[in-house]
Amino acid sequence: MIYSVILKRGNDISLEDFCKLYILLGLSEFILPTIMSLVHDGLFNIVNDLDKLGMYNWGGLVYDILVDSLCLTSKWMT
Repeated sequence: MIYSVILKRGNDISLEDFCKLYILLGLSEFILPTIMSLVHDGLFNIVNDLDKLGMYNWGGLVYDILVDSLCLTSKWMT
């Protein structure tokens, strides 16, 4: 849905809003995807203030997701 909003609004969107939507798309599709393609509520707060985006521990988040995924996968393999 985020991608379709980006395409639909096209040139009618400000550069800042475009960046926010694009970052939201990346976070919700690649780092924190959900089964039903829903966007986590907290992501809206994160992208709302682009100046604070670099303050989050993205490496720790990706590491935690990777470890959780490996643990879940290992349970299915035993």
